[in-house]
Amino acid sequence: MAGYVRNDTLNNIANGNVINAADLDGEFDAIVAAFHASTGHVHDGTAANGAPITKIGPLQEYVAGSNSFSPKTDNTYDLGSSAAEFKDAYIDGTAYIDAIDLNGTAITATGTEINYLSGVTSAIQTQLGNKQPLDAELTALAGLTSAADKVPYFTGSGTAAVADLTSFGRSLIDDVDASAGRTTLGLGTVSTQDANNVSITGGSITGITDLAVADGGTGASNASGARTNLGLAIGTDVQAYDPQLADIAGLTPTNDGVIIGDGTNFVVETGNTLRTSLGLAIGTNVQAYDAQLADIAALTPTDNNFIVGNGTNFVTESGSTARTSLGLGSIATQDSSNVTISGGSITGITDLAVADGGTGASTAANARINLLPSYTSNANKVLTINSGGTDVEWSTPATGSGDVVGPSSAVNNRLAAFDGITGKLIKDSTYSASSFEPADATILKSAAIGVSVQAYDAQLADVAGLAVTDGNFIVGNGTNFVAESGATARTSLGLGTSDSPEFTAVNIGNASDTTITRSSAGVIAVEGSNVLMASNIGSTVQAYDAQLADVAGLTPTDNGVIIGNGTNFVVESGATLKTSLGLTIGTDVQAYDSNLTSFVNTFTLPTTDGTADQVLKTNGSGTLSFVTPSGGTSITISNDTSTATDVYPTFVSSTSGTASSLNTGNAKLLYRPSTGELKAEVPVAQNGIFVNAQTIDTNYTIGTGFNGMSAGPVTVASGVTVTVDSGSNWAVTPPGGGGVTTGKAIAMAIVFGG
Repeated sequence: MAGYVRNDTLNNIANGNVINAADLDGEFDAIVAAFHASTGHVHDGTAANGAPITKIGPLQEYVAGSNSFSPKTDNTYDLGSSAAEFKDAYIDGTAYIDAIDLNGTAITATGTEINYLSGVTSAIQTQLGNKQPLDAELTALAGLTSAADKVPYFTGSGTAAVADLTSFGRSLIDDVDASAGRTTLGLGTVSTQDANNVSITGGSITGITDLAVADGGTGASNASGARTNLGLAIGTDVQAYDPQLADIAGLTPTNDGVIIGDGTNFVVETGNTLRTSLGLAIGTNVQAYDAQLADIAALTPTDNNFIVGNGTNFVTESGSTARTSLGLGSIATQDSSNVTISGGSITGITDLAVADGGTGASTAANARINLLPSYTSNANKVLTINSGGTDVEWSTPATGSGDVVGPSSAVNNRLAAFDGITGKLIKDSTYSASSFEPADATILKSAAIGVSVQAYDAQLADVAGLAVTDGNFIVGNGTNFVAESGATARTSLGLGTSDSPEFTAVNIGNASDTTITRSSAGVIAVEGSNVLMASNIGSTVQAYDAQLADVAGLTPTDNGVIIGNGTNFVVESGATLKTSLGLTIGTDVQAYDSNLTSFVNTFTLPTTDGTADQVLKTNGSGTLSFVTPSGGTSITISNDTSTATDVYPTFVSSTSGTASSLNTGNAKLLYRPSTGELKAEVPVAQNGIFVNAQTIDTNYTIGTGFNGMSAGPVTVASGVTVTVDSGSNWAVTPPGGGGVTTGKAIAMAIVFGG
């Protein structure tokens, strides 16, 4: 259609699509433009403008041709009426009229009679005298006195008078045709149009009564009223102009594009740009997809299980299995405060202190020094049990000579004691050696070598044998560890002796390993590649940045994530972080549910959609598929009288047999079990009758914003109260009287609303 250009070139306004206000706004503008008075659709018969409008009227009674305008039916329609007359008739051509009536007087002269006047040029009075008898009207005209700028006219039957006829009047009368008369009157082309078929093609119209909407106007004198009358009220019918909406309207709906604010305007972003704006940059804000992470996400979080790689995937293992995977022995399950070692050896540990059940030494000689009473001043003495039998002590042996004689038999692990003062007789002391072990000696006995105590190591033995000389360093000489002075150690390290030594190169390890050199002033090279220059800041190394300084000043709290707040970078975690990322659990994303996880891990879902009304069915081995249900399943029906919120009633799609589907109502039909209220937007009594009980036996309140209605008579039972909140009405419509009666006097306010 000419003048109309479809705005919705992307076909957004289509079934199943979400229709934006901008799309409708554009289409409305295009339709308005199509009917613009000068540039819109004109119905002139040209391409896309439609055929000319040749028939008008309520029933198309009038037909317009290229050189005629005529009624549809002959001798049926009037031009004007006695109550609504046209002012003047201008006809340039021949008027074919069956009869003429001048203000109630019919003209009966024939055409032949009227033609008698044709061609009369002289002696008209004689000719008229021969034909016209005395006439009162002519006599009246003859009695008038002529004067300049006067014209005769009849004032009644047989009477006449003169009236002014100005030069303008004469200029109008002398016009040869209607067109000339309109020119004299200064009339425009609109004067030739019929009131019921006016066409205005330019200029302006002011000072008229508001043109009704039904007549193609707005019915208003201002833009606001016009919009309201046309159903285009801003903020109610159409969207008010908003620069942000204008931004959006100007955007190109690119594939997968999302509208997002950039702090100044709305823009369309996709892919990495969008994810960065949302704080969801893959690899920065959120974890990129990873098959191993997917493995982990699919695992069941069994109590005390560990996530372990099996060479192909991540799997969960129990503590026992995980220890095996880690190569841990049975000692790994023991507490450090209660270790039991039942075999093996302990080497290379720090000397176990006497207080911890050890000897505090790495050699037998030092162990004896630590475990026995002091050697000082006890030369040539022997160990004996003290008089209390609680410890050993150094004693001066009795003098004498000869063999030492002991008992004929002894108990294993018993200590021997001297019998008498000769030093030659030995007897059973009745004390076992274990009686004199340090309090924690049993710990050393059972300590796990390599776990609780250091296993023996030849190099540690080297170190233990070195003298702790001030300023010495422990250095390996290729065979053992030895102690070297500072000067010797520097030689071993290949260091110079100057306070400020200069090196052309430094070899780390040896000459065939890594070499550090000076390339030029301020430039260090490793294996020939420059490491750092001041000029590299901002390219090779990071220049100072306030945001990086923000980040550097943050405290790395557990589970904290660095995120911008519009001014600085801050650390957020938990609910605050989820809100910032638009990942609020229960609002933006699905909360973790063990049942959902179990479902996904247990069942294999179909990879394609089924058909309408199909259901999921398991094969008993965890694989689900879409099937058409062959029979119904039973459900338990219970009498719910306690739920205090609105619920949706259920319906079936048939009145008998087996229903193929079970449907629920929506917000237009609700039921509240606790009160028995059934809410409907438009209750319809198909048989024309609404029924209510004649007795109200339950307390009820007609709340604010609601009215009640009952068909009377109605009785309010004893002890029952009907409360009508302020501003609400309860109307009882009694047939022939009636009304509301009560079982006893109760406090009750009834307002009849009209």
